[in-house]
Amino acid sequence: MNQRFNTIPLERLGVHMGRDICPEALLSKMDGKYYCDLYLHGDYRWNQVIEFLHESVEFVSLHGNMELPMEDMKEFFEAVISFKVKRVSLFNDNCNKSWLPTAFELIHKHIGTTMKSVKLVEGYYSKIVAIATDDTVIELATADFSYEYDTTVDAEFMDADMEDLDYNAHNVLEY
Repeated sequence: MNQRFNTIPLERLGVHMGRDICPEALLSKMDGKYYCDLYLHGDYRWNQVIEFLHESVEFVSLHGNMELPMEDMKEFFEAVISFKVKRVSLFNDNCNKSWLPTAFELIHKHIGTTMKSVKLVEGYYSKIVAIATDDTVIELATADFSYEYDTTVDAEFMDADMEDLDYNAHNVLEY
């Protein structure tokens, strides 16, 4: 971070966040915000995501641990919607069941002003699909927490190594 090196990410900006990463300092090393895809990993706060957004961002993929307290959810989703990011993937390790319903409720309140419609599409990747008044389609996706596998694994098939593995949607989605 302390080195002098200006760069211009034109398509994708990927940042592994941590305590030593200051979005403002990182952005100051760039000759403008031109990237259209944003990927964040590591540990970060919701307002740091907003610092990276600009009018040309079309895709945001959030991984790792995002600190998003219940009292800040409305402000976070309002900001994401205001930038009209076309697709936001909430694949955080700490994503909880309230994030998507909160976003849905918030977007639903905007129908008739800035939004035409909103619907919830369930599946392996549950998502909200909203259409803004200017016909911009906005998708917020997350792993479906209620997804149940319709197959069972025979106990004889399992071995000690397999029991140690943590199979969940977050691990699968990052590959």
